[in-house]
Amino acid sequence: MALKASFFSGMKDKTLPCRIRECKNTWVWTGEEQVRWMRDNKTGDPQRLCASCYVKYNEFSDQEVSCAREECTHTWVWTKNAQVAAAKRGKTTPPPGRLCEACAEAAKDIESREVPCRVRGCANTWTLSGKEILASDGAPPSKMCDECYEKYRTLKNRKVECRISICDNHWEWTRGMQLEAFAKGKEGPPRRMCDRCSEIFAELEPIEIPCRVNSCNHTWTWQKFSQVEAKLKGEEAPGRMCDRCHEIYKDLEDREVSCRVSGCDNKWNWSRWMQLEGRLKGKSKTPRRMCTECQGKIEQFQPKEVLCKHDGCEKTWTWAPEMQLSSVLRGFGAEKPPVRMCDDCRDYMERAETVRLTCDGCGKEIVWTKEHQLHVELGTWTKPSLCSDCIARK
Repeated sequence: MALKASFFSGMKDKTLPCRIRECKNTWVWTGEEQVRWMRDNKTGDPQRLCASCYVKYNEFSDQEVSCAREECTHTWVWTKNAQVAAAKRGKTTPPPGRLCEACAEAAKDIESREVPCRVRGCANTWTLSGKEILASDGAPPSKMCDECYEKYRTLKNRKVECRISICDNHWEWTRGMQLEAFAKGKEGPPRRMCDRCSEIFAELEPIEIPCRVNSCNHTWTWQKFSQVEAKLKGEEAPGRMCDRCHEIYKDLEDREVSCRVSGCDNKWNWSRWMQLEGRLKGKSKTPRRMCTECQGKIEQFQPKEVLCKHDGCEKTWTWAPEMQLSSVLRGFGAEKPPVRMCDDCRDYMERAETVRLTCDGCGKEIVWTKEHQLHVELGTWTKPSLCSDCIARK
């Protein structure tokens, strides 16, 4: 086909991509080359190397590479073009799993099969070709399914905060780990420790610590995670309750209890902690305590010894500060003590029993009371021998 000069002069240079798919460079197809291409009745655009790939191409030479099948002694040719493409991907060694021509032909008769995706949690499969079956000698490679691979390409490694709240370090959530999480339907990164905290954690063991409640002899377990936090803070083991005490404590509530001082309307707070300690000591009754106000007032009083109310008894009883305070609160003051027996007289009254005597005069029954017996004991009265009627007739 004859081309006119005017047509030749109108051809413009074209910029075409390098024939190596991995290369982003271009080369220029001049107008003169395009005309010559058409003169030779060629169609389409030619496939050429860019300048840099061409230089790299001339540095290589075709290589004979052993067949991937172990039993085979043949080779396949790793061409210069393929080596340039591999170099663009950062590879310097032949691709694994390639068969020689004879083995590749034999692989056509081997039926492909489905193999589970390598990503844990994924139920999909990928197709293992005859070539791969032959090259692997029945041990298929570990690969992702197409869906996982496409997802994998969109992911990037992420820096995630350490699960130890006080730590400022991070750990790397890799693309593979993210892919497995998505396959299992999980959103967001797991709670993990950074490398430093993991090293500390590996050196620790759970420790049994005594319960913080003084009256308890149980222990609680100081777990390794909590120990790591304490080490980073430079702190010792915290004071905590054991599980038993905690179960009791959480069901308790602070209670308002009446002051033990008679005449006082105030209350004192019986805290959960006090109740817990009481239970552990086997005490079930509410303790008798003074309110805060009475505790302050009682300091102004001192114990006083008061003479027993019974004539003939020279012993005393103690008018305690609390009793004096109660007297004040009830409006009686603290100057005049109440009339009371001493402890010895009270003990005698508790031991004694009412006695029935017989009148010496008329034979009637005489009731000899406990208090009358006490007065006889003190020497102020005499034991009766006559009834009241006989005494009156004298």
